[in-house]
Amino acid sequence: MELVLTPKAMKTVYPPRNRKASSESKRLVFGIEARCSLTRYQILTWQLQVAGKLLDPPAFKVLPMELLRKGLEAGTIDGMVAPTPWGMQAAAEGSGKIDPGFEPGKYAQEVVLFCQRDLAETFAAPLAAMPELLQAQHERLAEESEFMKEAVAMGELGTPRCDPAQLRQSARLHLYRVPQRDFQPDQAWIERELKLLTERVPLGEGLFDLDEMTEQLAPPCGVAR
Repeated sequence: MELVLTPKAMKTVYPPRNRKASSESKRLVFGIEARCSLTRYQILTWQLQVAGKLLDPPAFKVLPMELLRKGLEAGTIDGMVAPTPWGMQAAAEGSGKIDPGFEPGKYAQEVVLFCQRDLAETFAAPLAAMPELLQAQHERLAEESEFMKEAVAMGELGTPRCDPAQLRQSARLHLYRVPQRDFQPDQAWIERELKLLTERVPLGEGLFDLDEMTEQLAPPCGVAR
């Protein structure tokens, strides 16, 4: 995850040492992808750490990824947190700067693929084999030529577009540093993750039954990969 700030917002958060202190209150506006988003808590945690009492609590606008980038470029938002390489792309286009000290921390998110239960039952075998297939793709994309072929193809699929060179740089910085661990979760894993979510983001009493939800979300075979 990358935190991108407009040049003006970057100077607000990290003012020059020779700038005189101002009593004027300042509030940054951040674009986020959903109202119920862990990104909101990542931004709040980051601001408390770097700005303390320098800034008022931030405001948030819910926007899709393409409009996040356009809002940053137009100056209607001061910053955004987005998965790499979208932050790198915004920086390359001159509409923002990446804060290298930003960390998702305990609000880090994982990508999980769900599908309808009837499809999961019909295609149980192919879905169970997906972690191994993804691992094979990780190994294939480690080759420069294969990666660039896919990066160019992605750029032709529609918006939001990302320069293949930015995708490649992002992979060099992040993708190859940590082992990829794709797997098929079982009910125990889903239950543990939901418990973490309820601890980190208050969801309200009686919003859902944990046992019932984990049973519904767990794959039919119930075998971890």
